[in-house]
Amino acid sequence: YLMLNLGDIAYWDRRYEDEQTKNIGFKNFDWYCPFTRIYPTISSMVDMSGTHKVLVIGVGKSNIIECLYKNGFRDITAIDISSKVIQEMQREYTSYTGVEFYVMDVKEMIKFSSETFTIVFDKACVDCLFCGTDFMSATKRAFSEIFRVMKKESTFIS
Repeated sequence: YLMLNLGDIAYWDRRYEDEQTKNIGFKNFDWYCPFTRIYPTISSMVDMSGTHKVLVIGVGKSNIIECLYKNGFRDITAIDISSKVIQEMQREYTSYTGVEFYVMDVKEMIKFSSETFTIVFDKACVDCLFCGTDFMSATKRAFSEIFRVMKKESTFIS
C-alpha cells in the first residue's frame, strides 16, 4: 500500500489478497457507511417500485447486494476490477437468484449493451478513480461508459 493508487487493479487485488492471507474471512465493508443506512433516504427520493435492472459499479465487499435483494430487487449486476473480491462476492451470494458478478473496469464495460440499466449505484468507485494518477481521463471514460449503459430516464446514485 506504499503507493496508494486507488484507481489501480494491483492495489485492490493486493488489499483483498492480504485479507485472505490474514484469514479475516468474509466481512462486508463500505467506505462511508453501510448501504442499509442510506437505503431509506434513497428509496424516499427514487421510485423503487416496479422492475429495475440494477448495476453496481465498484462493488467491493459492500452490503449493497444484500440490502437490494432484501428489498425485492432480483436483477442486479455488480462489477469490480478486482478478481479477488468478485470471487469472494460470488461465493458469499451464490444463493441470490438474479445477481451476477463480473470482473470489469467501469471505464470499459464492453460486455453491456447501451441503454441496459435503470439504476446505477456507485459506492465510492468514482472517488477511487479521482485518486488515480490519470484521474481526468479515467473519470471521463468512466462517466462516458456509465451514461452509455444507462437507459433514458434512468437514475445514477453516487
